[in-house]
Amino acid sequence: AAGAVGGFAVQLATARGLRVVGVAAAQDEQLVRDQGAVWFVDRSEPLAAGIRALIGDGVDGLYDPALAGAAALAAVRDGGVYVNGYPVAPEPERGIRTEGVQVAADGVRLTELVGLVEQNRLRLRLAETYPLAEAATAYKRLAAGGVRGGIVLVP
Repeated sequence: AAGAVGGFAVQLATARGLRVVGVAAAQDEQLVRDQGAVWFVDRSEPLAAGIRALIGDGVDGLYDPALAGAAALAAVRDGGVYVNGYPVAPEPERGIRTEGVQVAADGVRLTELVGLVEQNRLRLRLAETYPLAEAATAYKRLAAGGVRGGIVLVP
């Protein structure tokens, strides 16, 4: 929840009135809470145990951009929903529905996002900038992980 994708997910969920458990490295707890997370779980702890210690039956829904898979599914309550960017088999015996996330051009959604930025309900975090000529370096930095916000290439 401290990276760019997870950070947006926390902010978008809270903008819709959801209460969020953020999962990240211990040193990022304040950042995750500042984005709107009510609860925090250190990612070095077992995910399901950490979430269930806070919310006994597990969460109603879980977005898993880090692809924790089975560990994340174990944190979802029976009858809940699990969302990530890749196909995952549902868990019919627990009534867990699985959903995928797809990126698509959508003017209505883009307008909604711009509105949230204008209302300061969605904050953009710029982590680093690189000249366009250093795009390969920027990509390597992103792939290495630990970036807390977006990386922007400038002409």
